[in-house]
Amino acid sequence: MFASVFTSGLLMSIAGAAITSIAKPSYEDFVSNGESSLVLFTADGCAACDTTVKELEQTQLDLGVIIGEVNCAEEPDICDENRIFTVPTLMLSVGDGTMVKYRDRLSSLSITPFMKRQSGQAVTEVAGLEGEDFQNPTSITVVALLEADDAVSRATFDTVATKLRAHYAFMVCTDRSTANFKGVNLPSIIVYKPFDERKVIHADIFSPKAIEDFLRKATTPLIQEMDPEVYDSLIEVGKPVAFIFTNSLDDKYDLAEQLYPLANQTKDDLTFLSVNVNDYPKIGQSLGLGDKITRGFAIEDVRTTRAYPLLVDTLSLDAMKAFVQQFLSNSLSPVIKSDPVLKLSSQSSSLATLVGSNFEDYVMDKSKDILVEFCVPWYDYCSDLQKVMDSLGQKYAQINLSNKVALATIDVSTNDVPVRITGYPTLILFRAGDNKAVHFDGTFFELLSEEQLASFISANSMNEVVIPLGEPEQSSILDDSPVGKDEL
Repeated sequence: MFASVFTSGLLMSIAGAAITSIAKPSYEDFVSNGESSLVLFTADGCAACDTTVKELEQTQLDLGVIIGEVNCAEEPDICDENRIFTVPTLMLSVGDGTMVKYRDRLSSLSITPFMKRQSGQAVTEVAGLEGEDFQNPTSITVVALLEADDAVSRATFDTVATKLRAHYAFMVCTDRSTANFKGVNLPSIIVYKPFDERKVIHADIFSPKAIEDFLRKATTPLIQEMDPEVYDSLIEVGKPVAFIFTNSLDDKYDLAEQLYPLANQTKDDLTFLSVNVNDYPKIGQSLGLGDKITRGFAIEDVRTTRAYPLLVDTLSLDAMKAFVQQFLSNSLSPVIKSDPVLKLSSQSSSLATLVGSNFEDYVMDKSKDILVEFCVPWYDYCSDLQKVMDSLGQKYAQINLSNKVALATIDVSTNDVPVRITGYPTLILFRAGDNKAVHFDGTFFELLSEEQLASFISANSMNEVVIPLGEPEQSSILDDSPVGKDEL
């Protein structure tokens, strides 16, 4: 089946610029055929996808390159496998099953030269570096400055270029008359890029690992582009993230250009991230900017998830500069999304319902071990678990432990919490004394029982609460003072 689809797709690409639709049965063969090809990930009703298809058809006419299309609505498994978060997304298949995300402009003017360098030699010889492509680069180009007879360095550079040719254009220059050789120790590498400082030189260790490490750092924009994988990596780093929201590429590049000096000045304290509001419409809303922004700025403390939105009618560079300085000097208060606080008369005495505005005051009570369920209202498991927690809370009350242990729940769909929640429900015990958060790491395949919850609390509480769940007679607290206990 694939052979006929593949052959007809190739013939049509040359003759009629048609793009092959790829389904799951033929996908593995398509990306493992030994040839470089392009795969466009799309979805129904995506106008930008239709525009990109036209650009790719032009590339097909220019080069006869094989191009496939995957509709994520029809083939979700393929898109999940490739971690496709937005459409259109274009990826290069190098022919052995490896997929590389294309990160340049979705225009034939950029795609065509990108594909040209995937064939033939990985490194291009260049006589001089005075041309427009080097003075005003529109894509990333890596140039090695070498002595003409330095075969060892040339072999090292060729090795790196062959490995990374899908990511960058590689060139070598041995013409000592070019101005770029003046004052530079050889061998050296120059990276030309269309962002940040435009030109970066590496004149250090000339080994494959050293070069790859240099390229990884030199080609990462100071203002990165939003991608869930990028965001996850920023969470690991732990620095606050400054989000720049735009709704067009032109506006994105304009704001990035304006903010580069500020991002460079504060790079040790902040990471800047550009977000297309069309691709990620909910991020601005989650950071307190509302759901209708086309341009905006906000800072998130990724350690606490607290949001600091810049709430102005007109976004300006001066306003963003002042806002960043206020944040770094701890002069700002976070905006906390919160439901109204429930009256005590409307709450269960054994299971408290918390909201964003009273969450920290409640769980930071140093006298109690407090188990909190972070939930969403549309998941039945969450509401079923609340019944179990309520019943357990009543048992604690029966043996006069309400002043030592408490249970609570909070709806994280409408309330901000200073904890990063990645699944529902999430159970966290905030210990008495040090308020340390201990996460329940068990499974939720079946509804948790009172015994399981009580065991978790007992094993991790500072007050060492042990409760007999049969017919409780008395408290088994060892004494009235908090006793430290290591987390299991």
